[in-house]
Amino acid sequence: MAEMESAKEVFEFILSLREEMKLDLITTWTWWTERNRIREGEQRRTTTGLTQSINAYLAEVANLNEKEAKPMYKIKQRWSKPEGEFIKVNCDASFSPSDRSGGWGYIIRDQDGDVVSAGRGKMMHLLDAFHAKLIACLQGVQAAITLVIGNIILETDALKAQQAIETDAYRSTAVGILIEELKELLSLNFLNVVVQYTPRDCNRVAHALAALGCDCNLEDDPVLEVLPLCIRGGGMIEESVSYENQVRMRTMRTSIWAT
Repeated sequence: MAEMESAKEVFEFILSLREEMKLDLITTWTWWTERNRIREGEQRRTTTGLTQSINAYLAEVANLNEKEAKPMYKIKQRWSKPEGEFIKVNCDASFSPSDRSGGWGYIIRDQDGDVVSAGRGKMMHLLDAFHAKLIACLQGVQAAITLVIGNIILETDALKAQQAIETDAYRSTAVGILIEELKELLSLNFLNVVVQYTPRDCNRVAHALAALGCDCNLEDDPVLEVLPLCIRGGGMIEESVSYENQVRMRTMRTSIWAT
């Protein structure tokens, strides 16, 4: 260490040491600092106080090591196509605490990644964001029911909503009746149901539709005949068949999904 030319080199050397060597080094440095404090007339710290200081320094060094180990860039996750005979319904919602309003959005895609249906709408008199997310899931499920779909994957970026549908943890809450309605619709109208959490990056289209829903009128038709330009032109959708063609083909394909 005496041959090192900068404080940065010393610091990097300390971070590279084994844990027991870091402990020895930090303990020695703490004792030396305490000796200098006493020599300058400051009050001696207790053994407990010294131990706490050593542990605090060790925690800081460990935290720095974790930051060094993390990559400087974030790997962006993408939406994935459903496998087998499933279709995937992605739902999301926005919530404004100031006036208790919000918007919901859903998008339904098949195993080829093509859009089968999409919708958005406005909500009023919401309890909270959790309430809004559940309504978004309900809207997506109801849209899937009209398409006579047999196997469904319901995706949401709200872990709490996913847990509410799959467990009874929220049955006694203010939105318990809404949760039970959603569970009943899923169990009565589909052959196979998968409810799963997905990161926000994989739910971008539903998120964008929910934002558009905030600006809708309550009487607007929620089902979209054409995907908005901000979604079609924003790189959010990769389709082999256009949504407009899918709308025309929908009736021909529902019999296949129901089998």
